[in-house]
Amino acid sequence: STDNGLNWSNTPTSPTFNTTGLGIAYKNGVWVATGFHLLSGRTILYSLDGITWTVGTNVFTNVGFKVAVDNKGVWVAGGQDSGGKTIKYSLNGINWSNITSGDFNTLCAGVDVNNSGLWVATGQGSINLKYSIAS
Repeated sequence: STDNGLNWSNTPTSPTFNTTGLGIAYKNGVWVATGFHLLSGRTILYSLDGITWTVGTNVFTNVGFKVAVDNKGVWVAGGQDSGGKTIKYSLNGINWSNITSGDFNTLCAGVDVNNSGLWVATGQGSINLKYSIAS
């Protein structure tokens, strides 16, 4: 922005979230946004310019709450999926995969990472804090 973020413009109408955008992150030329779309399953979108957006592959079916990216460019998103998956990861911010173990019972509402590669996530269930240490 040439005006330090004082003026904002709408992105093109499709694809976007039709109700709520919940998270955004940027790394290595890729923007990733998480949110909620009532009918389409648009829960993780990506953009190479921050203006034009595309739906990622293998995204959450219900809602994407939060997304974070580490120093190595590994992306992690928390959300809710009808198949019981609550945490997904991506090596490029575009193609997403389910984690192999450690999902929350219902949803993952937050995820973040520090500079040392320690991931921490919050979610719903009897255990509502989890962590993962990058190798």
